[in-house]
Amino acid sequence: MSQDIGPSLPIGARRTTSIAGRPESEVRDLLGRRGLSVHTVATYLGILRRAETFCRDEHLSLDALDAANLARFALTLRQSRSSLSDARSALRHYWSAVGRPSFPLIQVTELVGRPARDPLEGFVAKEHASRPGSSESAPTWSDVGYDRAWLTSRLRARQLGRQSAHNYATHLARVARWSVERGATIDTITAAELESYTEQLPKTRASRNELRNALTHYFAITRHPDPPLWTIRVPRRTRMMCRALEDGAARSLEDAAVRREDRKGLAVVIGLYLALRRAEIAALRWSDFHDGWLHVVGKGDVEATIPVHPVVTQYLDRLSNNSPFVFPGRYG
Repeated sequence: MSQDIGPSLPIGARRTTSIAGRPESEVRDLLGRRGLSVHTVATYLGILRRAETFCRDEHLSLDALDAANLARFALTLRQSRSSLSDARSALRHYWSAVGRPSFPLIQVTELVGRPARDPLEGFVAKEHASRPGSSESAPTWSDVGYDRAWLTSRLRARQLGRQSAHNYATHLARVARWSVERGATIDTITAAELESYTEQLPKTRASRNELRNALTHYFAITRHPDPPLWTIRVPRRTRMMCRALEDGAARSLEDAAVRREDRKGLAVVIGLYLALRRAEIAALRWSDFHDGWLHVVGKGDVEATIPVHPVVTQYLDRLSNNSPFVFPGRYG
């Protein structure tokens, strides 16, 4: 029984593929013009091929995919934050590159089992604010009397960590205070006013980037139609310089720490052999050590179990105490 499988290709030739009627090479160029790396473009192309296959099987158009069918496509992907975030970014870059005026986004937090209490995110907020005939308005910080607890809870609802939400709220409080002193509010601040405020800040990447991130989240929460974020000029990232100790310096530091026989020496030895951050060392408990292993919760609440070097174990045995903490504070 014969089966028609289409015209044969010459040996060594590749079958041309298209995405929404566009040659794959054209889509690759569109993504490349958006400043994406070669590896990222290749990853996004794979996702777009899968989305195009889904649309073809469902008799849909990728360029006009609506929210309901996008959610159905998202369910065909691996339900992990990284996979869904890649798909969300790939479709967002593609639809922006082809000039689609408005488009839905994959709700990552809801699909991975962590429902977002505040589903408004950058593109969604801008689309909602610019939608004609939309009279619904989001509450602003001034509406609740500049309640810091309200603002922090809204920032935490956007999946920010506790420390990040605290830092962003501090930046926003300074902007709000500065605006009120000049007869304005943080919600009505103009581009010129924001630029004037930014000029008084240290010209460091960390301070200005944190301010811009804080305002980005706040304007998304309040559905600002056209936030003047472009006025915050963030310096380029400085070239990273290796600050690791040379072998000789590390040995000298270890010898000095071992000779001290005190908690300061122990902290240095733990930093050298376990590579923990200062805050992680300060928060160590005796219960974190078990059978030659250490369980530690690091930055971003990332948990890890790492082996403990014998030098650290011997030092711990010599400096044991009755406190639950390895380094008890002033009040125990």
